[in-house]
Amino acid sequence: SRHTYDKVTYEITAMKESIYTEFIKEYKEEYGKTTFDLNAHFKRRKEATLHREVTHWFSLS
Repeated sequence: SRHTYDKVTYEITAMKESIYTEFIKEYKEEYGKTTFDLNAHFKRRKEATLHREVTHWFSLS
């Protein structure tokens, strides 16, 4: 007989705490200033983030 499986996929993100702290500090100090490039800030933040996708297959029966 054919067995059916379900799956769940997790996206896990991480960033070194010291790097994250610097991004938050920059954001708090610079937000609202005309010289602060918000798009560039979030682009750099995204590039500094590690990504991992994990899929788990399972059977409920």
